[in-house]
Amino acid sequence: MKAGKSGKGRSQKRRPAAYATPALEKGLDILELLAHERDGLTKSEIARSLNRTVSEIFRMLVCLERRDYISETAADRYVLSLRLFQLVQEHPPTERLFSEALPRMHLLVEKIQQSCHLGVLDSARIVILAQASGSGSIGFYVKAGSNVDLIESATGQVILAYLPKETLQRTLKEWEMNPVIRFHRTCRGIWNASAGAVLKSAQAIKSAASSISRPPSATRRGTLTPR
Repeated sequence: MKAGKSGKGRSQKRRPAAYATPALEKGLDILELLAHERDGLTKSEIARSLNRTVSEIFRMLVCLERRDYISETAADRYVLSLRLFQLVQEHPPTERLFSEALPRMHLLVEKIQQSCHLGVLDSARIVILAQASGSGSIGFYVKAGSNVDLIESATGQVILAYLPKETLQRTLKEWEMNPVIRFHRTCRGIWNASAGAVLKSAQAIKSAASSISRPPSATRRGTLTPR
């Protein structure tokens, strides 16, 4: 009995321990705050937005600037540098995905004369990594770096269509457990997705794709979606 209990304990997935890391928390708070500020913020504005004093964030600002994650403008305002974008580009899985997808995206844009974007599944949301614009004077596009809903977006539907059944069901469960999704579904009556409903939609997407000479280029966690 003791051996059985011990084996069961080892097989259970443990949650990461919650350790106090105030310095790291401050740094991440600053980066996330500046990500939404096009014109940047002064020291005082950053401190006020984070409910901290200037002295609490001063050393963190100096460190982030020294490591080239932020920069100070001539107007004494802090803005994000391109360092985070560079890290994303250099991340091996993302770099391989870009090298494979971007040439195909540009060929697709030339053929259909419409923009397209590259979306990947991140937990239970879709993150747009890149987008290619058409040459026409009018077009629609999805901003790179933005998040779109897994169920309500065309990108999400196509990605779900090509997921293995077990992965699909797990992804839908994560989507349904998202507190933001649960709130909006309650307040606005968003479609209550089920594995059966999405599987039916997936079959329709695959059927439509099979009628095309070449199905959409897709990876296990990413897809090219024309807009």
